[in-house]
Amino acid sequence: MVPVQPTTCSPVRACWLRAWDRAKAEKLIPFRQTPTTWTVKSYTVAITGPGWSDLSCSCAAGRNNRICKHASVVAKAIAVGVLPIRGTEKTGKEAAAPAAFSPAQLAVIAAGVAPSLADLYA
Repeated sequence: MVPVQPTTCSPVRACWLRAWDRAKAEKLIPFRQTPTTWTVKSYTVAITGPGWSDLSCSCAAGRNNRICKHASVVAKAIAVGVLPIRGTEKTGKEAAAPAAFSPAQLAVIAAGVAPSLADLYA
């Protein structure tokens, strides 16, 4: 018997998507500091394990083990291989937004790196 695929998003997936929407709305840009740490605004996001969602953030939500916009934008940057350079972002109302990729592009980019991420941000 073939297992039935759920037609709705899991609560965790929905949390990541909401966090990603907030990150896009605020035009958050993650900057890699070391191979395992990133900064977003004044917060530090650390890679804590091998999975794409193994991230911890120093913000209030992250300290309470909730999914935050800072971790979501770092997860996206890692998945698509984007490494913004501090000082190259635009200023004012035209701040650089995280890159938008089509579901097909994201699936190709994320293949082999974080397969579950391909449909997370699609």
